[in-house]
Amino acid sequence: GMHVMALSLFAFALCRGYLLGLWRALLPVLAAFFYIALAGFSPSAVRAWLMGSILLLAPVLKVDFDLLSALSLAALVSTLAGPFVAYSASFQLSYLAALGIALLYGPLDGLLSGFPALLRKPLAVSLSAQLGIWPLFARMFGTVPLLAPLSNLLVVPLCGLLLPALLLSAL
Repeated sequence: GMHVMALSLFAFALCRGYLLGLWRALLPVLAAFFYIALAGFSPSAVRAWLMGSILLLAPVLKVDFDLLSALSLAALVSTLAGPFVAYSASFQLSYLAALGIALLYGPLDGLLSGFPALLRKPLAVSLSAQLGIWPLFARMFGTVPLLAPLSNLLVVPLCGLLLPALLLSAL
């Protein structure tokens, strides 16, 4: 999901000053759609695209963005397009991770208030996503990845730096 949002935000930033209104939001939505098409419409990429599209289009349509509503709408659209997608591990893990972030990020951010913000916020996101998937992960695989939140502290910022460079090189 992060790579789809990074592409959308990158395209959105490129449009600054050149396009206004609906077109400034629509171009990144279309760019990300072509990207997820090339990636084979994986459930996690489709979720990220749908939620990112709602995020980018909300200000243009003069509506408030709500994470739980966007997640619910993305799940509804995905399952209407292909009802059996709900049985895939990719769909279930992606939506549970996003639900974990939506529900647990705020409380975890508060619990980690003693940490510096540069470390606290990424750790709260990583922990909330992991806590969201752990029950399903344990049922599916018989284990939970206890070190994943810590390893994500290294991997996610690195991906955040490398992804724009990769997108530029692809262009």
